[in-house]
Amino acid sequence: MMKCTLQKLVFPFVNVTISMTATFNLWMNKGAFNTFAFVINLLTLDWEPKLVTIGLFEAKRTSKVNLAHQLQVLF
Repeated sequence: MMKCTLQKLVFPFVNVTISMTATFNLWMNKGAFNTFAFVINLLTLDWEPKLVTIGLFEAKRTSKVNLAHQLQVLF
């Protein structure tokens, strides 16, 4: 699903992009599972911002495990 999302919503903008960054947003909730989103942020040549959420993932044991390690396992 990530590959399909990248091919359809991100790769077509690569040649018309001034800036492209990847961010990870983390949501934590007591009593429920923690979630993080992998988001691609684009700024086109026309200065139009585009945000593409690539996926939502469960962040297990976020308080005790380094989140960067979890991301490395996924990607």
